[in-house]
Amino acid sequence: MGIDMIEPRRLILVLALLVGTSGAWAADPPPGLTGPLHVGDVAGNTITLDEPGVLYLVDFWALGCKPCIVEMPELERLAKEYEPKGRFRLVSVIAGGWEAKDLPMVAKQAGTALRVYSDPDDLFHQLKISSFPTKLLIRDGKLLVRKRGGGPGAYETWKKVIVDALREPSGARTP
Repeated sequence: MGIDMIEPRRLILVLALLVGTSGAWAADPPPGLTGPLHVGDVAGNTITLDEPGVLYLVDFWALGCKPCIVEMPELERLAKEYEPKGRFRLVSVIAGGWEAKDLPMVAKQAGTALRVYSDPDDLFHQLKISSFPTKLLIRDGKLLVRKRGGGPGAYETWKKVIVDALREPSGARTP
């Protein structure tokens, strides 16, 4: 199959993986958040990330992205530790236009127990995300941190940021 036969959204995703994916932490320019983010669940419902006071760590990732897959167990550990307290949620968003019915298969391929969400609003492009993984830390519709890159060490890096953000509702540290 030639490049001209690949769906444009998937081609952009593949090119972003080839060009922009890195295991190193790097800063992204600030996105223009224009309200709460929306993700899709396995039932095809749209979930709005707008619960007051809840800290959301939104992880944009792709299959085939080695740093994304390597850090999944560490992100699972964060979710298990902080989600039961009710003030934190990890939202794992697979980029690439996946449908609700495909999300369980995507999670299985990634080897993760995390709930995987789709990107119905094409946030990947709206927020000008240039590489995987990219994470947004959001509370009350405000962006606290935006970072790209990942891999080993995600638990320790993000734990510090999450603890600080939960301690001080108005701010967060940059990893």
